[in-house]
Amino acid sequence: MNGQVTQIGAADFEAILESVPELILVVDGDGRIRYINRVEPGYDRRMFLGLSADDLMAVESRRVFDLHLELVLHTGEPTEYEVEVPLPDGLSAWYKTRMIPIPGADRARSVLLIAEDITEMKRKEAEAVDLRRLLPKCSWCERILNEHGQWEIMEEFLGREAETDVSHGLCPNCHRRQSAGWNDGDGAPRQICGTG
Repeated sequence: MNGQVTQIGAADFEAILESVPELILVVDGDGRIRYINRVEPGYDRRMFLGLSADDLMAVESRRVFDLHLELVLHTGEPTEYEVEVPLPDGLSAWYKTRMIPIPGADRARSVLLIAEDITEMKRKEAEAVDLRRLLPKCSWCERILNEHGQWEIMEEFLGREAETDVSHGLCPNCHRRQSAGWNDGDGAPRQICGTG
């Protein structure tokens, strides 16, 4: 483009916005939707125009939206937050949303929302919390009891469920034992290394 500004027609600009993976909304100072780049299949975008954006959110998230909208309108500064949105199938989606004032004649009376779907990240965070809460482990061989009632090697379980790789080494006590020629044999409890 060599430093020249290229004019983009309204239809081209609309097509660009529709192809962006994030959900993009423009809301007015009252939080009413003036533009939305796309909606779930089976819905018409026009049915969302004029609705309050917080009506699309879980009840617990509405206050978060209202507070951030008020903050952006008052300060003229962008902000970021996370909200939960109920879906038609009864499930929920989570969005990390940047709220940015749109400059204009009526300073900061319109706001741009760019919402990134973080549902998968939230799901993994919840799974990690569940994983930290209780992990049934054999005291002798240290195999993990999985959700199917089968005992499996801890490293395989963690690699699959927590996307964690396990490295191996010797703690100082086991190193001393190994260096002294101790041989506990296969299947010996790993807890015998203790702390002393």
